Amino acid sequence: MENEKNACCETDIAKVEALPTCQAMITSAINAYHALATGTKEVEVFFRDQKVRYTESNMPMLLDYIKNLHSTCGNDLSAAILGLNNTRRGLRYFGGKQKINRGCC
Repeated sequence: MENEKNACCETDIAKVEALPTCQAMITSAINAYHALATGTKEVEVFFRDQKVRYTESNMPMLLDYIKNLHSTCGNDLSAAILGLNNTRRGLRYFGGKQKINRGCC
């Protein structure tokens, strides 16, 4: 009888997955941004405990997400995408297309 009670209660226990680390979230967002910039029509990014879909038309929202993550756990790649590296060359966002800023000339 007691085993039946335990078996019944075990089905009521929800499985909870661990939240991704900040580095995992920023890597996912950067990969998604790159995919959209190179022609992928739609991507999914895990944001804490949910999935968010992005398309080329809402790339600015994805870039804002990358900026927010960069302020917490930025890395060299996020700095390069945001144009925050120490060189004069950086990737810049212009209406859904990335262009390389080559400085003057």
